[in-house]
Amino acid sequence: MASVIVWALRALVVCALLAPFWYWDGGLIETEATAFVTQYHADRSVLRLVFDPYRNDLGTYQARELSYFIDYIDAHVFGALLRHGYRIFVPLSGLVASILTIVVFLRGARRYAHVPAVTALLLLLAYLTTYTHLVTMGMLYRSAKPLLPPLVVGVTFYLMSQLRRETPSDTRRGRWAPALVFAMFCVMSWLDRQGFFLTLVGCGALALHAFIVKRRWDMVAAAGVAVVVMALYDVVAAPALIEFLHGYRPTFDYQRLPLTALTDPLVWRHAVALVLQAGALLSGGVSPRVFAVLLVLVVLTAWLTRWRPRRQDLPWMFVVLSQVVLFAMMIARHPPVFDYADHRVWYYPMALQALCLVGAVVFLERLLARATPTRTWAVNVLLAMAIAGNVASWDDYLRMQLRSRWFPVMYDQNLALKASLADGRMRWYLDSAHQRFYQFSHSLEPRKP
Repeated sequence: MASVIVWALRALVVCALLAPFWYWDGGLIETEATAFVTQYHADRSVLRLVFDPYRNDLGTYQARELSYFIDYIDAHVFGALLRHGYRIFVPLSGLVASILTIVVFLRGARRYAHVPAVTALLLLLAYLTTYTHLVTMGMLYRSAKPLLPPLVVGVTFYLMSQLRRETPSDTRRGRWAPALVFAMFCVMSWLDRQGFFLTLVGCGALALHAFIVKRRWDMVAAAGVAVVVMALYDVVAAPALIEFLHGYRPTFDYQRLPLTALTDPLVWRHAVALVLQAGALLSGGVSPRVFAVLLVLVVLTAWLTRWRPRRQDLPWMFVVLSQVVLFAMMIARHPPVFDYADHRVWYYPMALQALCLVGAVVFLERLLARATPTRTWAVNVLLAMAIAGNVASWDDYLRMQLRSRWFPVMYDQNLALKASLADGRMRWYLDSAHQRFYQFSHSLEPRKP
């Protein structure tokens, strides 16, 4: 019976993977991406195309050239599909990111013996069926954010496995761990500024763990070196290369955080609301307030079942609190992250949801240790209810986005663009950006006989 359930859940995972293609009728393209896709087809070298933040990031500089390179790949895959008559706006990087998340999560969860395969698959489905995953993976925009979650899952699981090594033989098997930590943290930082912040958080969490257990300072050193290397890349290496290639020196104006905004208590209240919103999206699409109540109930249940926090849990508490700081900084830098209701459920919560996914495995490993089958099935039923709620809330979140400021215009333009490409007649109400993109796309499509 259990094997049948496992195979049924695996089939549902595949369905969740393909859901963005179905729900968005082949995907969406964000308005800014209409310019990004066309410029990545310009007759210039890959190096010049990638190391050009003013064209790739609307005049700002954020030291995320790895993201631009992946955008370049997405743009050319999109173009290749068009040449063969396929109008698919779901980005290749989004599909790859989802597949990587599935593979990395299931591989990592296998190490936790008290979390059954059914429970692990239900946790994964709770993540894959969020509206955030549905709308982000179904939209051709920037590739950094979708690729951050599988990295976060992989890095977190890897760090947890390394920090559990205690015997000398275990330590010898993990001798390459510092080098891998350095590499993974550099990749996270190179993808996105949010990835760089998570690298700082990871470094702090590792230092806190090392201080508690009095070992694994080599991992802390590796994380610290990654922070220094990427800071030097940001400030010295990348600007010098950009100036050599294009003759301009990028400014750091966008990277300067308005610290005065962080003194506003409202920013912190909004940050807490966004953290709760990220959790609510995982928990059946309930409201953030309902999720806060559910969170309290989970803590009380864990307490009544004699689960107690330990000193080793302090790094996790540090990571959780850091997410409030991250969202506060994001709101201070870019207020629409909270002010626009449609932005609250878009790609911004994904890295936090990936952390929650791993955290849930670690929590359930202790909660279900020596538990009765009844308790395990109770957890599975709750997860199944959350998944059903997630799917049932898709249309509600879509209606909410359609009542906001950014999504309605973008969505209507997508419908007009797809209709124009379908019959070869450009709709008169396409805006200038989508008109140019229609002409670009139409020029790539095979000519009808």
